[in-house]
Amino acid sequence: MLKDERVIVTPAWGSAMAKLREVDLETNPEIAEAFKRLEASRGWISNLMRSIAHAPEGLQRYQALGHYARYDTDLTEAQKELVVCATVRNVSYGWEHHAPLAKQCGVTDGQLALLKAGEVPPDLPPNDQALCRFTFEFSSFKGVRQETATELLRHFTERQIVDMALISAFYLSAGALIIGFDVELEGPDALRREQDWQRQKLQGA
Repeated sequence: MLKDERVIVTPAWGSAMAKLREVDLETNPEIAEAFKRLEASRGWISNLMRSIAHAPEGLQRYQALGHYARYDTDLTEAQKELVVCATVRNVSYGWEHHAPLAKQCGVTDGQLALLKAGEVPPDLPPNDQALCRFTFEFSSFKGVRQETATELLRHFTERQIVDMALISAFYLSAGALIIGFDVELEGPDALRREQDWQRQKLQGA
């Protein structure tokens, strides 16, 4: 499919992806309604979510899990971003979105550099070190060692551990979509809007 055949919905942010045409909101009210719900949930609509908008019911259900992973788990905001960054460290789109969000929650540049390299930052508190170790193992598709699970249970409840797994699983699937559809990174204005939304959530917490 040629790029000039795509229908551009948001020219200020560029095209969402290279593999599929953009959705046309004027001719598809079902997708337009799904976008309204998504924007109410997250404050904006990412290119990742636009990439699956051709299946509006699928978009609605997928974003519901994403909303839970971002806002409703029993983890701190910093812990959520540690899980996300450990999961998407090899997916540039995900890293460009979430490294700034992690920094906004207090994660340092040095800690992020180690996460990017697949290493557990030693200056994190013991509970967050255990969280990162679990996430690396969980997202490797090689299984979680018993000693890692035992250490995690010293610091977290079973609900919190499942929450970590759900966050990581959501972003593993997001990485597959991003790579499979060549989802393009939004411009700096869009990324700042995401950070502003997180800041508002933090201030309202």
